[in-house]
Amino acid sequence: MKRYWRWLAWALVLGFLGRKLVQSWSEVQRLSWQPGWEQWWLMAGLVTTSAHLWAGWLWGQSLGFLGYPVPSRWAVPLYVQTNLAKYIPGNVWHFYGRVRAAQARQIPTGIVLVSILLEALLLAAAALLVGIHRWQQWPWPLLTLVVVLVGIHPWCLNRLLTWVGRRKVQGTALPPLRQYPLPLLLGNLLFLGLRGLGFLCVLGAWASLSWGLLPVLWGAFGLAWLLGFIVPLAPGGLGVFEATLTASLQGVIPTGTVLAAAVGYRLVSVLAEIAAAAVGVGIGWGRRDLNPHDL
Repeated sequence: MKRYWRWLAWALVLGFLGRKLVQSWSEVQRLSWQPGWEQWWLMAGLVTTSAHLWAGWLWGQSLGFLGYPVPSRWAVPLYVQTNLAKYIPGNVWHFYGRVRAAQARQIPTGIVLVSILLEALLLAAAALLVGIHRWQQWPWPLLTLVVVLVGIHPWCLNRLLTWVGRRKVQGTALPPLRQYPLPLLLGNLLFLGLRGLGFLCVLGAWASLSWGLLPVLWGAFGLAWLLGFIVPLAPGGLGVFEATLTASLQGVIPTGTVLAAAVGYRLVSVLAEIAAAAVGVGIGWGRRDLNPHDL
């Protein structure tokens, strides 16, 4: 039965991905292209694929930060392959795959859960930092950024972990942080920077970009990405990212152009995630260490 459930899970992943790809491509085909759009999309695909591979490397570093160093040839392919499962409704199956694979490697469940929590907090902080120029007139994003940056300090986060540990969630011990995760924060900031650069490359296929617009565009991307990341029950942020991006850039770039870039970037992003998963398999990273039955 375990084998059948595994194949069913992958069938659901491929089904949802295929549906989104067909939908996005049919919408993109109706739009007007600028000359040289192929180069823009190629750059966007390369940058976004690199961002996903970088995120996998960062996740492996976070396990090492928590006292369980793992080889990148194990962490990267596991991360990028399980990442496809986030498009299954529920938005938790990519986490489940990582927990199962880590258990097979004798990594405590508590370590993986803390790495997932830490990744989410660091990504939120990075997205707020990316969008700080766009949000400087609004107090709540800046306040949220301060709260998150203070919240990931060991003095605060360890108390939260202790409080959760007392509830004995599934009998899992949650490890304390020993130092401020500044290197991981910088790494996640680079990840969001690459994702934003990928979006700008897609937007360049429909609009002429100027240096003065870049901070505004990056800020709007940070807001849209963050809301798509934190809104529950939205697989991969589908719909939330596009709607937020269109609203935040209203009056800056024509709405039709923004919508075209949002739809096009969704297509590029999904293709880049598939490409990153293929890279993880193709170059053989972790093939000896990775248990395929846990994916």
